[in-house]
Amino acid sequence: MIPQKDIDKTVDIESNTYDGWTLFYLFRALLYNIDDEEIDFSLIKETSGSSIRVVEMVVKVVGEEVVAVPAGTYSCYKVELSVAGLIGMLFWPVKYHYYFKKDDPHCFVKYVDPDGECIELLKYEIIK
Repeated sequence: MIPQKDIDKTVDIESNTYDGWTLFYLFRALLYNIDDEEIDFSLIKETSGSSIRVVEMVVKVVGEEVVAVPAGTYSCYKVELSVAGLIGMLFWPVKYHYYFKKDDPHCFVKYVDPDGECIELLKYEIIK
């Protein structure tokens, strides 16, 4: 159970539930098990009015692309995040795309949201 901010209520969550800060762990787990077609999970989303909503989501690898960002050019897996089920098809049919290096440890390279907002890797170095 997670207490809602400034509200005396709780939300029951299952073990396959993530928040926005921990999604990358789920995405990288998918890349280490690339034979999995997709992973269904619940996402905890804070909404306006300080309430919490649990949304059923699905993440899957939809392809491979060569991606050029300020940090360089990388061969990447393209990971797609979307709302699952009928709600995703009818009411929230948007897709969020993340790009991760194909090589271990599958570092984040780029993110593109449905509105075209883009976050890119600016620098990448291995410190020994």
